[in-house]
Amino acid sequence: QGSARNSRGKVRQVVRAEEGLGQSCIEVNAATIGAAAIREWRQLIFFYDGHTRLVEPHTFGLDNHNREMLCGYQTAGTSASGKPAGWKIFLVAKISRLQLADERFTSPRPEYQYNDGAFLKIVAQLPGPPR
Repeated sequence: QGSARNSRGKVRQVVRAEEGLGQSCIEVNAATIGAAAIREWRQLIFFYDGHTRLVEPHTFGLDNHNREMLCGYQTAGTSASGKPAGWKIFLVAKISRLQLADERFTSPRPEYQYNDGAFLKIVAQLPGPPR
């Protein structure tokens, strides 16, 4: 029950953050924000396919069609799939209201794919497993 309460709190935080975004937001290059979030281990808040999401970014780069992609683990918000938590790949062109969240994370998710083959070119990614 505590976990469900915590998730509802995070969703409320995401919605409040989304409501706070507006015309005064300065549009910044998604690649810059995505790379900064990965480098600083910070979550991202953004709007995608009609849903506000809180995501731990793991990999940012280009797919084989030269489209910017973000692979991350969604921790809160909503989703068209009905599964608000889990691994997602996002087309950057469909992301809006992108901002760095105050929340940080401390390690990659266990299922993280370092040098993910879904990317033709990786611009930024979390460190891989220790050698």
